[in-house]
Amino acid sequence: MNPKASKLSSSDVILEVANRLTCLDYIKDVSSRKDNFIPAFQAHPWNSITLSHGLPGLIVFFAEMAHCFPHEDWDQTTHQMMQLLVQAIEAEGIHNLTLFSGLTGVCFAIELASKNGSRYQTLLSQLEAHLLTAVQTEFVELIQKQLNEGLPVSPLLYDTITGINGNLAYLLQRMDNHEAVSLATTLVRQLVELTHPILWKGHLSPGWVTAPHDLVLQEHRDAYREGCFDTGLAHGIAGSLSLLSQAYLRGIQVEGQLSAIESIAGWLEETQCSVGEFKNVWPGRFVFDSDVPNRCKSTSSFYRDGWCYGAPGIACSLWHASQAMKKESLANFSLSLMHEVCDRYVLQNNLSCPSFCHGQAGLLTMLWQMQLETGSKKLRSSCDAIARDILEQYDSTHPFGFKTEASFPDSDAVLKIDNAGLLDGVTGILLPLLFLKSGERRPWLSLFVL
Repeated sequence: MNPKASKLSSSDVILEVANRLTCLDYIKDVSSRKDNFIPAFQAHPWNSITLSHGLPGLIVFFAEMAHCFPHEDWDQTTHQMMQLLVQAIEAEGIHNLTLFSGLTGVCFAIELASKNGSRYQTLLSQLEAHLLTAVQTEFVELIQKQLNEGLPVSPLLYDTITGINGNLAYLLQRMDNHEAVSLATTLVRQLVELTHPILWKGHLSPGWVTAPHDLVLQEHRDAYREGCFDTGLAHGIAGSLSLLSQAYLRGIQVEGQLSAIESIAGWLEETQCSVGEFKNVWPGRFVFDSDVPNRCKSTSSFYRDGWCYGAPGIACSLWHASQAMKKESLANFSLSLMHEVCDRYVLQNNLSCPSFCHGQAGLLTMLWQMQLETGSKKLRSSCDAIARDILEQYDSTHPFGFKTEASFPDSDAVLKIDNAGLLDGVTGILLPLLFLKSGERRPWLSLFVL
């Protein structure tokens, strides 16, 4: 145990770090230090406009602090951060439409801080009007062109981080806006069409096959020369399954939607396998092999139970699917997956980072959400253990209290940095610790399609 954390409760840690995060100049100074430069991304871990590493993430966090500590000054802090965000937008502009680095994330943060629509509505309506129009031209039309041509759709156009899954996650929070519902319905139709089989390399394939030229990294293009199937919640078909199911449960229901949900869920059930020493899991990607097109195989031995990739995120998407399909056996399967995750955490845990995206905070959030849904004592016990493990990593001498890892989802290479961000920094650690104190679902979970 870290002696600097041994006598501090989770509330102590949350409040101590939260107070440090109230100073934007301090955050920027720490983030821009030389030892915080991330070579893989050629960047420091701060970008004011982004949900993942900027002011929108802080706004979400401080709005949650105001909810959990209503008699303190966190509401005023939230408002101050909102003013700084407006200034940053005016100075820098917003450069894309995505959830974690663009306009969708900005709108989502404003919505979450709006106190059920009682604040910031003029600002939100202005930004949202542009978002609704731009998603139609920059995403919907491109996706439809690829669908009409029978081509694999680039995951960059539909995934949670950069694509319409992220847009849809936001639109589902705006069900009182007719135009938002209309666009959400269009996106659901496209995700349904994405599940239709296509002819790829001379064989009928699930429509979510990824062409090699649509993979971002050269090493992935080399590894998957004929294409692949991405399983993840962040970049793959599990994210689409979660959103299709949540949309259905919220009343956005189109022709073929339940069949699409069933198709993805069935495929995920059938493709569960071993990855290295880990049993009954999923690799980040399955290889498409034209010699054996009907058999999914993995060439990787790398695995972890993260949010971005791994069984926990897939279990959450299957849970949502079970509710949409009213299928008890699938609900039981998703819960059993989470129980296996708990066992694996004790016996095979390879989560060395406390952050959200690929670390313990994300796992804690998914397990606690499932615990709230099911009342599982095993999940509750595991959540308590993970929270203790996170708190043991707290060190008051670190600028933000915790060091987090900068790494790719399927790489062992890591760099320990000081990161204030939501996706893989300290804000994304504190929110789950707050969530663990809650006996109810919190709206910010939708940021992670949970």
